[in-house]
Amino acid sequence: RLLDGAPVAVGELPALDPESAVVVARRLLREGVVVVDEP
Repeated sequence: RLLDGAPVAVGELPALDPESAVVVARRLLREGVVVVDEP
């Protein structure tokens, strides 16, 4: 699902508790793998 380009909320990342999901999302954003979609 992450590779198809559809928006994914941090809380929807599979197999991660909320704290870990935030850490992963921040790292992906910092490394330029993901971009933030404006509301």
